[in-house]
Amino acid sequence: MPNTKVNPADFTRITQAGLKAHGLAVANKAVLDPRLPPGCTDALAQDLAALGADVPTAAAKRTTAKAATRTQEQVLAEAYALVTAIRGAVHKKGAKDVQTAYGVGKKVSATVVKHVLAAIKIIVDRAKANTTEATSLGILSKDVQALEADYTAIAAADATQEAERANAPLTTKQRNQTAQRIVGAVVSIGTAGAIEFAKDQQKRDEFDALLAAVATTKAKKPPVVVA
Repeated sequence: MPNTKVNPADFTRITQAGLKAHGLAVANKAVLDPRLPPGCTDALAQDLAALGADVPTAAAKRTTAKAATRTQEQVLAEAYALVTAIRGAVHKKGAKDVQTAYGVGKKVSATVVKHVLAAIKIIVDRAKANTTEATSLGILSKDVQALEADYTAIAAADATQEAERANAPLTTKQRNQTAQRIVGAVVSIGTAGAIEFAKDQQKRDEFDALLAAVATTKAKKPPVVVA
């Protein structure tokens, strides 16, 4: 009997085996149904349809998650550029206490959300509390508004990214579970047919082929040579 452990990533192979198994189960319904779990053939048909829908859906989820990541990266980069420009101006024109108030010298990574958000908040809070000082440093209200918009966009993009990342594995899990159920049905139909048609080699070969189609190929061990 072929090994029935299967890699659920091979969805094309599993689907093809499932379709063939379903066809054989329907064609030999009268003799195979008594050997199969109740509702096996109908459930297989449903899972085959679901797998056809699940695969592109999972791919779409992953694409959306990547798009969300790119959006966040773009917003972070733009905000970081403005933050560093303002810090640079404050460093050159402001007194030490003013530099500290604007966060000059504090670590900020362009790719770390909490770093950029914290840097934006420090600048916005100081600039809004001391508008005359901000203007003397070359920081205008439009700069503050731009940072506030960036803050909102980054927070929204971060929430979207996390939601998409959370959803993508769930979709993949559903797809894998569906594939595993199809494999189980194929094995049930294959073994039932192999018994039913044990003495009809031509028909039995069709069912043995089903089992081979969902089996994991393993490297054969070299033969033991007895001296």
